[in-house]
Amino acid sequence: LIGDNPTPSTHPRIMTARDPSLPLADLMPRLEALNTALESGNVVKVRNLLQEMVPGYQPEGAVVDWVHLANAALSADIAHLVHEVSLPQPTASANEARLKRSKKPGTAHARPEKLEEISARRAGQG
Repeated sequence: LIGDNPTPSTHPRIMTARDPSLPLADLMPRLEALNTALESGNVVKVRNLLQEMVPGYQPEGAVVDWVHLANAALSADIAHLVHEVSLPQPTASANEARLKRSKKPGTAHARPEKLEEISARRAGQG
């Protein structure tokens, strides 16, 4: 017997138990939530619902479901990528300021018109 309080029945070798139960009105929404969690593969939710619904149910250790673990790792990777993409990008003025700091006076880098002139001469020679 599952229950802690067995009682005799009309047969001497058969015992009965009065296990705790939920009223049907309370049980049905929980079963629907359990079914939804099962269909979506949400093993953590399934485990939590079973703990709520079954008195005395205590799972041993962490969830060991390869699909769940792979999905969790994938979710973490996606969150990391989304974070990287959402980092603020340097503005045009920030880029211009960086270029000005890196230019040395008197070099071709400091005079873009000179670069265009050199590029035009090379293009005409080739």
